[in-house]
Amino acid sequence: MVAPPGARPPAAAGAARPPAQAAPPGDPVRRSASVPVVTPETSQPIETEGQPEGPRKSTRVTPAQLKEQFREPRNIRLGVLALGILLVLVALPIYSWSKAEARDPVFASLDTLAVPDWANTKPVDQIDGNRWCLEECRFRERTTHSDNAPEETAKAYHDALIANGWQTWKPAKCPETKVDGSYTCWTRDELTMDLWVRAPACGNVPIGVQPEPGATQSAAPPGLNPEDCKGSDVSIKVRNAIADERTGPQPDVKPGEVGETPYGLVPTAAPS
Repeated sequence: MVAPPGARPPAAAGAARPPAQAAPPGDPVRRSASVPVVTPETSQPIETEGQPEGPRKSTRVTPAQLKEQFREPRNIRLGVLALGILLVLVALPIYSWSKAEARDPVFASLDTLAVPDWANTKPVDQIDGNRWCLEECRFRERTTHSDNAPEETAKAYHDALIANGWQTWKPAKCPETKVDGSYTCWTRDELTMDLWVRAPACGNVPIGVQPEPGATQSAAPPGLNPEDCKGSDVSIKVRNAIADERTGPQPDVKPGEVGETPYGLVPTAAPS
């Protein structure tokens, strides 16, 4: 088949196509559907070899940045330390106050008396009233037992009180009524003390009581063993001086001038 004049002969199968020739200047460029359209939004700058690059962000950490990084943990540690100090300053007084309220300082002072162990074997403490004298001043009482005789026990407490700063005191009502044993009064600072040392109370039954004539042994009241009544009993009463009426002036009242007989005076008949 003869090709018409000016037509290109068909390419042989398997033959390579000649490269496309560039369009001469001024000719419109044919666009293929497979060639993407480049727009200003999708265009990227083309870096040419030898073109100077723009300034790059340095990854090197400066001393100012290091100082800022170490400053934050330091501030946290200082805050925690300040909070701990504040808690100690607040909690310590509260703890001391609660401990002082739980344990009366007068009893703590009595515990420090240099008395032998045999002179304070069974202490029992009792408290009445308010420590700050808001409504009623506090009254403190301690009862204990001594393994030795009253005379030896009284001397041991006398020496211990003198060494602890107490001074002997002899008011008008010391004691208020006549009692057996050794009864002494003391004072120190704003406190007063009554110390009573006596033979132990062994009950209402006499020691070694004998049965009545004609009564059997089982019907007789049980006698007490003398071993149960050895030693001595000790009573210590401490009160505030302002609540102790013996610290104030005692009225000088003559008998018969008032309706109530003063303490320690024997009532007499009114003159006729």
